[in-house]
Amino acid sequence: MTIGVVLLLSALITGFMFLEDISDMPFLFFNSFFSYLTLKLLIIIYSVFLLSALMKEYDLKKMLEGVINLFPNLKIAMIIPPMTIGLLPMPGGAMLSAPIVDEIGSKMNINPAMKTYINFWFRHIWEYAWPLYPGLILTASILDIEIRTIVIYQFYLIIIAVSTGLIMISRIKGVKSEKVIKKRIAIIKFISGIWPILLIIILILFSNISPEYIVLIVTMVYLVSLKIGIRKKLTHLYKSITIEAMLLIVGLIIFKDMLEYSQALVLFVESVKSEHIFTILLLIIVPFIVGFLTGINQGYVGIALPVLAPFLITNGSLDMVKLTLFYSSGFAGILISPAHLCLSLTKEYFKADFMKIYKYLIPSTVPILVIPIIIYMIFR
Repeated sequence: MTIGVVLLLSALITGFMFLEDISDMPFLFFNSFFSYLTLKLLIIIYSVFLLSALMKEYDLKKMLEGVINLFPNLKIAMIIPPMTIGLLPMPGGAMLSAPIVDEIGSKMNINPAMKTYINFWFRHIWEYAWPLYPGLILTASILDIEIRTIVIYQFYLIIIAVSTGLIMISRIKGVKSEKVIKKRIAIIKFISGIWPILLIIILILFSNISPEYIVLIVTMVYLVSLKIGIRKKLTHLYKSITIEAMLLIVGLIIFKDMLEYSQALVLFVESVKSEHIFTILLLIIVPFIVGFLTGINQGYVGIALPVLAPFLITNGSLDMVKLTLFYSSGFAGILISPAHLCLSLTKEYFKADFMKIYKYLIPSTVPILVIPIIIYMIFR
């Protein structure tokens, strides 16, 4: 059973358990299926899959030669692409770096689970303090604070994420550095092979065009620029449609909307809040569970933060240590959530097993969860 089907079944169960009027369920399913968010995600994911397939077939060799010669150590060469893509606040962005990680990983005989971990983990190292991410923007908006304040207090989480990732890949043994060519040639090869991704990053960072249109337009321009026949181009357009990926997106949106519409998560947060649990447990458990269920950082921020905001106040002012604890706990839930789009898509791409992925992912996530708790205990 695919994750998309599991999410759809979960939405049905949630509806039967929490909807006041079950007759609203078909209406909700219809609205979610045809919502702008669903269309937006479908456009982005289809474009990312198409671009990934095209680059893998036609420019991956140049890209690999460039990145390997810029970073002769294959371990470093493998983490640079997902780290770069991580600057893009875009659903499913991990798929852009997956072909590069796959090829370099194959040079080192890395198993699919480790490839999945590297591509996924290093794609998400920036989300704790990169100001373009929706979760941070929404947090700043809800609490009426400057986003730079959040960035300053949460930047150390990026250092933790990078450090734990590097420790994890240090397990890879017997890796030799590749032969280096001239840096100028390497840079030219790298840019000529990766220009569509670089163009997407630049346009998202410095233009007001919606990300879904940027990715779609750049992908189509790239497809047109390739010196291949019309029939070959049409074949690529057709083959990039994957039922599993589309079902995953639809299932995720319907499940998320069902959780919100049925008020299931709000009821959960309110019930936990009313149990007089210690503040620290509220700020850990609630965002973690909501993050795990939704797989989206603006999900736990939008649902749990407004309810728990009073618990972030210490001596009449916002306690940034508590906010970091809240944010890191929610994101820890997201990192191990099967509902997380990047994790599920990357897992499917590398044909990896979830339990084997978790052997790497859970130990890496623990410091993200534990270190803010220790800091809270020290400064409380």
